[in-house]
Amino acid sequence: LMRLKDGNRLWLPDEIIPAVLRQRLGAKMDRAVVLRAAQQLGSLRLPTEFKIAINFFPETFFEGVARDLLDENFVHFAQNGCRICVEITEQQVSGPVLPEINSIKKNGYRIAVDDFGTGFSNLASVRSLAPHYLKIDRSFVWSMEEMTVRSSLIPEIVQIARAVGAQLIAEGVENGAQLEVDLLGQRHHV
Repeated sequence: LMRLKDGNRLWLPDEIIPAVLRQRLGAKMDRAVVLRAAQQLGSLRLPTEFKIAINFFPETFFEGVARDLLDENFVHFAQNGCRICVEITEQQVSGPVLPEINSIKKNGYRIAVDDFGTGFSNLASVRSLAPHYLKIDRSFVWSMEEMTVRSSLIPEIVQIARAVGAQLIAEGVENGAQLEVDLLGQRHHV
C-alpha cells in the first residue's frame, strides 16, 4: 500500500487520497507509485505466480494512460509468471473508462472491482466488464457478526459475482466470527 513520508510524518492512504483527488493529481500520483513499485519489485526475485495488485485513480483511466503505465513497467513481470491485477473501485465501473479497462484486460492483466457494494455501479457495466474478481467492501464483512441490513445484501453480491463469472474476495476479515460466516450468511467451522 502506498505511503507518503514527509519529514518524520508518515501519511496513510486515507489521508493522502482525498488531497490528491482535490488537487487532481491522481494520474501523477499513479505514475510515481507505479514507477517506484516496479523499481522495488525489479530488485527482488519473485516466485512464479506472484500476485501484484495495482490501484489507479479514475483520471488515469480517463486520460488513457493506465495501460501504457502497465505495459511500460509491469509487462516483464507478467512475462515471468507474475499475475498482475488492476483494481478499480465500483464507482469507476462506468461507460467512459470501460474501453481503457477492457484494453488492459485484453493485454492479459486481471481486473478486480474493489469496494464492491459501496457504490452505485450499473449491473450492465459490471457484466460488460466481466471482472476476474469482485471484492466485497470490508464494511459488509464487519457487519456480518451483527447480521445487519447491510450484511443481508451479501447473498445478492454473491449472486452478482456468479452472474458475471467473477471470483469473490471478502476484504477485512479480522476475527474468527467473521471467518466462520460464509458469504451466503450460513455459519461453518474452519
